[in-house]
Amino acid sequence: MMEARYEKNGSPIVMNWDDLNTLINIRPLMACDRVNVLPKKDLTWMNDVWTTYTRCYPPSEVKKSIEEGIVIIHEMSRFTEKLNSVAKELEEEYDSPCDAHIFTCGNPDLQHPFGAHYDKSDNKIIQCEGVTNWKIWEPIDGFKDYDDAANLEVDSDPIIDVDMHPGDVIYVPRDYIHLATTKTRRLSVSFPIRADIHPARQEREWYKLFT
Repeated sequence: MMEARYEKNGSPIVMNWDDLNTLINIRPLMACDRVNVLPKKDLTWMNDVWTTYTRCYPPSEVKKSIEEGIVIIHEMSRFTEKLNSVAKELEEEYDSPCDAHIFTCGNPDLQHPFGAHYDKSDNKIIQCEGVTNWKIWEPIDGFKDYDDAANLEVDSDPIIDVDMHPGDVIYVPRDYIHLATTKTRRLSVSFPIRADIHPARQEREWYKLFT
């Protein structure tokens, strides 16, 4: 069972701005159902004759959305060997499927769209670039409405209140109220772990050709 805790310099850097630059330029990976742009925008674009999956954001739109707001990219645990390795370790430790969600924000003045909230999953978050303040409160007691779990008003003092720098790690168990406040341009990776869903997992062998 995951415990709420913070680890200073608890992890190697698993991603940086250069990695993100590579990612946003691989357009097939920027599928609309994988890339969450916040605040929501009504975006349209042209597709050329070679485009197979037309519902992929153009790199220019992803770049602009990151610079102006928040972009969360899901299903990224196999984007790099480093991300895959962390997901593999967590799956072995917690015996549950794990993903990697890349969270990036280029506008520190923008408030977190979820505010103080709680999640269905346990989460390990690695700060990769910039500084983010994290607060964690005691878990929700009683009935949990995951459809209305955001922008909560919390009167008590947090049990953890830290500024996270690159390499720092925080663990947020399921149902614990938490709030991330971006203090500079931010890049972090959250590894959500779900024990309450189908146990099928991604392949974790990292394949290499002709080596």
